[in-house]
Amino acid sequence: MLVLLSAISLAACTKDGNETRSGSLRQEGQTASSQTHAGKLDVKILPDAPTVLTDLQALYSGRGIAAYQWRKDDQPLEGETSSQLLKDRFLKGDRISVVVAAGGEQGEASITIGNSPPTITSVPFSPEHIYAGVDITVAPIGSDPDGDVVGFRYRWAINDKDVSEDTPVLKGSLFKRGDKINLIVVPYDQDGEGKPFVSQNMTIPNAPPKIISDPPEFHGDVYAYQVVAEDPDGDPLTYSLASAPPGMSIDARTGMIKWNIDEKSAGTHGVEVIAQDPGGLKASQKYSLTMTVTDQGAGK
Repeated sequence: MLVLLSAISLAACTKDGNETRSGSLRQEGQTASSQTHAGKLDVKILPDAPTVLTDLQALYSGRGIAAYQWRKDDQPLEGETSSQLLKDRFLKGDRISVVVAAGGEQGEASITIGNSPPTITSVPFSPEHIYAGVDITVAPIGSDPDGDVVGFRYRWAINDKDVSEDTPVLKGSLFKRGDKINLIVVPYDQDGEGKPFVSQNMTIPNAPPKIISDPPEFHGDVYAYQVVAEDPDGDPLTYSLASAPPGMSIDARTGMIKWNIDEKSAGTHGVEVIAQDPGGLKASQKYSLTMTVTDQGAGK
């Protein structure tokens, strides 16, 4: 039976034929109630697979006052003469052993400190507003208890179907409005993988339109501007003027602006064009026109 030396007054039994006798195992520093014969102690170090995240504990089977000596790579660790060795005394790859002597017996056990897997502390997503046509980028942050370099593997899924690219960027051209996006990030170091990060499902929302044309230069008596806008979701757009000089109009379906210029058109005028999708999302373009009217005609 393996007994932790720091356990308080446990009862032990030995069998001699059909007769059973009770002895006692006491705390370190107390006198055992019975003597043991010279031999070899059964010694064990726990946990079985230690890392730098865990203290070590020596267990032994036997009776008597125990003496301990911990070693690292076969060299004695100064001052380490108790049943426990704290985790700040070793690193990954160190070979740790302990020699235990008690009641005229002695035993030894050894282990090697294993790898501590890396962990992910956060996975920031960008941009803040995600929709079709916009690339999704993640920049995971990880740590490693052993100080190893941490790498990351990525597995994107769209509507539960894996995307083959192992990359921190999911191209906006791969998904559309209503798609569900999922990401798994696996941290790893030179010796193994850590616990993966699994994102919540993200549903791609409606995307806002964008005006891609610029107001033209012009001369003459009629101002004309064909507004061009696009919608990432392919929705039809309607056009309007939020502000405009008197007499200026826009075709709600095509986005064509027209304005007949006369002597009353002189001065600087603010214009704001709106392109709107069926979901109510808008794109706006603001600009100003400075008009100078001469006897020969109108112009900018």
